[in-house]
Amino acid sequence: EPGLDLVHLVSTAEQVRLMRPKTPCEHHKERVQASGSREYPVAGAYVPQCDADGQYIPLQNFATSLCWCFNGQERAGTRTPPGAQPRDCVKPGKRVGFSC
Repeated sequence: EPGLDLVHLVSTAEQVRLMRPKTPCEHHKERVQASGSREYPVAGAYVPQCDADGQYIPLQNFATSLCWCFNGQERAGTRTPPGAQPRDCVKPGKRVGFSC
């Protein structure tokens, strides 16, 4: 639409997110972030990654470059060490095209 700018689109998306109830991922992320001071998580704490709809991103990663599949909790046997190619959390038996 003419006259629509990126700031307007972002703010509209944010408004839609604010109108729906928070998801488990958003609650989890908020709890971890509030565990520290000044809205920063405790050093070394894992902060879950949520998609635009507030759902857990299937392949989570941590600052240490570890990756794992996640659906509200870490899926057993999916942890991938730094430098290794992680499994595709959506397509069993496949690997993604990047390294942790």
